[in-house]
Amino acid sequence: MKSNWLINYEHLLQTVCKYGGAEQASMHNLEVYSSSSSTWPNLGMHVQNFDELSSRELEKLAQPITLLLPQSKTEKELINTLKKIYNRHGVWYEMEAERTVFSLPHNIDFSKISRVTNPHDFKRWMELVENTLLAERNLNHQVFWNLMEDEEIILVLGHHENKAVSAAMFHPYQNTLGLYFVVTLPEYRNHGLGSLLTQYAFHLGEAMDIEYLVLQATPQGKKVYDRFGFSVLDEVDVFYTLNTIV
Repeated sequence: MKSNWLINYEHLLQTVCKYGGAEQASMHNLEVYSSSSSTWPNLGMHVQNFDELSSRELEKLAQPITLLLPQSKTEKELINTLKKIYNRHGVWYEMEAERTVFSLPHNIDFSKISRVTNPHDFKRWMELVENTLLAERNLNHQVFWNLMEDEEIILVLGHHENKAVSAAMFHPYQNTLGLYFVVTLPEYRNHGLGSLLTQYAFHLGEAMDIEYLVLQATPQGKKVYDRFGFSVLDEVDVFYTLNTIV
């Protein structure tokens, strides 16, 4: 059975592909999930059994791919192989929180958070995500603009002294709200913007009558989400090259 996060992420990938951004449909170079799901739509490639994909074929991959795999000894062998192929390896945490697990303070001030609605703010959002989070890898701007206009995604900026220094993207689907591309400029971290963006997610969830907030977190980000009642559902092995950041 797919987790709420996988359901949300799968729908996001399908939507991005539908809008013509298939080449942008992966957040990372390669992810290995301990999941019972048999297939995963990612860049048009479906792998039900990684035994079908030799290490030699993996080395030739010119684009990202995501594998959904059951826990097994063979999976561990594949992970060891991937560690040799990719520059870096990390672990992310699939996390989930019921919207009602955290009560927003009545006097909370969201004036430091603004929703992206115009080209100027959209350009700044892209700068923050591409330069800080994606290490200057480019997203398809037109696809993301169209997704935003059609309210498939919600883009927001976080401000410090009237300067946009953080960003986040939210994707509502069914009873879930997915958090993606949450980033703050390094010199403005520890100013509470990450916590404020998380609280804003709960605010959106309440306004949309969403039941679950779902995300993937780095070990550093996990510390923030722990404070808001998120629980870890799974650990995800992420493999990436030096031109991406986990």
